[in-house]
Amino acid sequence: MSATAATVKKAKEIETVVADINLSAEERLAIAVEALADIVAENDLTCMRALFRMRRRAEVALARVAAADHPRH
Repeated sequence: MSATAATVKKAKEIETVVADINLSAEERLAIAVEALADIVAENDLTCMRALFRMRRRAEVALARVAAADHPRH
């Protein structure tokens, strides 16, 4: 499975979990800080796999916030 396909799948899973949640500014900030902490924890910035993991983590965090902003009806 490609990184993009994995991200889309993970975003859909997250969307179903947080579909009815409204996030406050503090909760959005917590999601962003959590994602950034995971990204900073990567220790080999020359490895393409690490770069894709960092990108995927950022995309998942954005999907969590977007899913909460646009709940399904």
